[in-house]
Amino acid sequence: MCSKSIKELAEDTFDEQGISTDILDDMDNKDTMWYSRVWEVSSSKASLIPDDLREVVLAGFMQKMMKYLSLEADEWNKVCVLFDTYCILAPEVVIPEMVPSICVTLCYIMWKAHSVNNRSTTFFCAGAVENMGRWIVQQGYAGDIVPVTKPTVIQLESNILRTLRWHLDPPTITSAAKIILHRFIVLTKGLLGSNAEISDTTEKYVRKIIMSKARHHYPTVKLARGAVALSLASARLLPVQGRASIVPESAQNAWNDICKAAFVSETFLEDMVEVGRFLDNGRWTTTS
Repeated sequence: MCSKSIKELAEDTFDEQGISTDILDDMDNKDTMWYSRVWEVSSSKASLIPDDLREVVLAGFMQKMMKYLSLEADEWNKVCVLFDTYCILAPEVVIPEMVPSICVTLCYIMWKAHSVNNRSTTFFCAGAVENMGRWIVQQGYAGDIVPVTKPTVIQLESNILRTLRWHLDPPTITSAAKIILHRFIVLTKGLLGSNAEISDTTEKYVRKIIMSKARHHYPTVKLARGAVALSLASARLLPVQGRASIVPESAQNAWNDICKAAFVSETFLEDMVEVGRFLDNGRWTTTS
């Protein structure tokens, strides 16, 4: 009889497909290095960008801009992290008047990092920028908006790159969640992968988490575990209060082993509850 665990049997495949446990561990280490400066500075300096303004700007304007530039969801997630990080670490306090210029500059930086052509820098759509600035003023966040001009973007690009020390590749919830989901697909021999709803629901939870206060409380990989676990609970593949799992009792032990191996965690249900309390009015609790 083979004495290897499900995780041990799958590790070779994980390595071949670029979803090894080491990659998630590396993301945890990178996460600590990335946020060490942020945590140090944020203890004495808070961002002046209100959460509702941040949500409209990042989930609205920035997301549309990234789609226009044909950049993936993970790049949008990176831009959100870079925006939050710059708002904390910037030498001068970031005020709402500066938000349109910062957004355009971050999109420009990310576009340059991935562009294979020389499309004009006028990509930032004057009309969309104008609409964002008008909304910020109408909502009372600012009296006037710093004009978004080419010289402004060039100067701000230099400021942002220096502030971030040219580190433009932060760990993201999106990429970590994709790895965890892929591990589930391997371990279930594609059965989970045939359910596109799981992937779509995970993406929705990732976006909710990026917009929530949960991002201030937990490491990136833990947030990704929470997003995947919440999507599995939505599909009744994990137990939650008032709703049992549809996994048969006879398969429960094997399913728990698969979950532990895919999540690389013994506490994935706790992760789900801790992250979920910031979402959906905190309705996510386990049955155990």
